[in-house]
Amino acid sequence: MKTRKRFDINLEGSSGKPTDGTGTFSSDLQNLFAATEIATLFLDRELRILRFTPRVAELFNVRVVDRGRPISDLTHRLGYEHLHDDAEAVLSKLMPIEHEVQDDSGTWYLTRLLPYRSAENRIEGVAITFIDITTQKNAENALRSSVHELFIKGTWLRTILDSLSDGVIATGSEGRVNYFNSAAEHLTGWTQSEASGKSIRELYDLRTMAGKPVEQDPLLKALATGAPVAKERFMLNSRGGQTIAIEDAAAPIVVNNRVEGAVAIMADIRERLRQERQQEVERERLEEEVHKTTDELGQTRSELRALAGHLMTAQEEERRRLALELHDDLSQRVALMSLRADDAIARIHKDPEESAVLLEGIHAELLAVSRGLRELSHRLHPSIIEQLGLIASLRSACMSYRESGIDVTCLLPDQIPEVSLEIATALYRIAQEAIRNAQKHAKGAPIHVSMTTQENSLRLSVRDSGPGFEMNSACLAGGLGLLSMQERARSISGTLLIKPRLGEGTGLRHDSS
Repeated sequence: MKTRKRFDINLEGSSGKPTDGTGTFSSDLQNLFAATEIATLFLDRELRILRFTPRVAELFNVRVVDRGRPISDLTHRLGYEHLHDDAEAVLSKLMPIEHEVQDDSGTWYLTRLLPYRSAENRIEGVAITFIDITTQKNAENALRSSVHELFIKGTWLRTILDSLSDGVIATGSEGRVNYFNSAAEHLTGWTQSEASGKSIRELYDLRTMAGKPVEQDPLLKALATGAPVAKERFMLNSRGGQTIAIEDAAAPIVVNNRVEGAVAIMADIRERLRQERQQEVERERLEEEVHKTTDELGQTRSELRALAGHLMTAQEEERRRLALELHDDLSQRVALMSLRADDAIARIHKDPEESAVLLEGIHAELLAVSRGLRELSHRLHPSIIEQLGLIASLRSACMSYRESGIDVTCLLPDQIPEVSLEIATALYRIAQEAIRNAQKHAKGAPIHVSMTTQENSLRLSVRDSGPGFEMNSACLAGGLGLLSMQERARSISGTLLIKPRLGEGTGLRHDSS
């Protein structure tokens, strides 16, 4: 029967002496434990201290003389309140227990409690090791923090991408989809889960704006060239069969000078195209308006030049006519009245009755001359407007025309809003010119003059029932009457509307504020 030798590991606090050849082994083991960096504590079955390595003194208030004391009597710097309970559990269950604990200086230890067996394989107690894992723990915490930070950034980035109105598609280097944001799902008709791992060619069917196939879509081009691809417009055939106008741009994802993938950004431009079409229509309309206005301005310049020429001619013609009227008519009539007056004076004593007849004739002739002078004065300057106002002046003018045999009727209000002398004169002249034109071009046709008030504006209307005329022909003829009326209307910021109708007469309306 072999006798098993018992090794009494006598570390710090051991007083046993070696016997036989085992002494050398015991010394070597003692030196090994003394030199190790691992704090190790041996407890007997009563959980009393058997031995310990020097590093244990850094954690427990223990000395060599404490051998044999219960572990519960010692104080320690570890955040490990259940050390004694765990040691009992190891003895009772013969199962190791392992914890990560931290001392009061922040150092982390991997604490292992193992059954301590003798050379005869009997459970003699508990061996407790404290391995410094601070470096690993810090690295683990740093890694965990980095992972958490990456997760936060990834979530943040994904949230931003999902909130974009533009579609975003990311692929790996082989062109297989890694990411689809919500807008890309809406545009293509594919969901993120459906698209993940599929080739971009299966999901992203692009055509030119003319409907022709695209040789290479921007994302694959970015993968192939390793360079960004500028924005370009395409037609996208979605999964649901809808064709959508988009604007697409792509860029490679380069890591360490190697293309690891690419990202494409697409924007729905249907509304933009609609607005561009509207802007084009509006631009064409404005161009047409500009051309039209330019033509009208050219016509207006021509009209003004013609008006200026007509005015000078009319001025000379009016002077000549006035001179003729004064000399050939009024002067002759006054001279005739002078002779008749001399005859009446000569007869006043010889033949009073004949003298009275001559005087009566002279009186009638004076009245006629007075009317002629008044009409001539009105043509030169209607002072009656300053004295009696616009309405009375118009009534007086209509009466004068009726006395001269022209069929003129007036329908005028008793009162109108107060207007300046400039506006009243312009309206009076427009009415005069309209009546003269009607008399000239629609001889014998009744003429109707009316005026109405609308809020703060006046509306003057002159109508006749003559044969009418063509407006274009009248403008080309270059008549002075229409031009002068239009110019007077412009001078008072009014609106002149002329409505000639062949066979139905002519209507003229002027609105002024």
